[in-house]
Amino acid sequence: MRLDFITSIATFAIISLMIVYSYIEAQNWILNYDIYAWTLAEKAAKLIVSEHSVRTSAYIIVSVLSQGNIRVYTIGVKPAVVLGKAYTYRILSNGTLIKVEVWISSLHDYVEP
Repeated sequence: MRLDFITSIATFAIISLMIVYSYIEAQNWILNYDIYAWTLAEKAAKLIVSEHSVRTSAYIIVSVLSQGNIRVYTIGVKPAVVLGKAYTYRILSNGTLIKVEVWISSLHDYVEP
């Protein structure tokens, strides 16, 4: 075999491995804002169902469906830029359905009691 053919095959293999390695390393830095918003929605739903007050830097929309009546209220300030949205549901023992939707604008948003 010719040396230039072997060199080009080896170079191709090394470059392909470098591309795959950089792709795998980049996966560690990808941020999914929707998943973070969902974790905040779960925290907010837990606090709302347990009747605690909610302090937040995110925007929370709570919809309560009880015996055909729908009440909607919000907590927080609606952000100008929304990076992530998520929602979760809770069904209470009396049949009331609660939908908690969270909009976030950064990974520094929080939900606290």
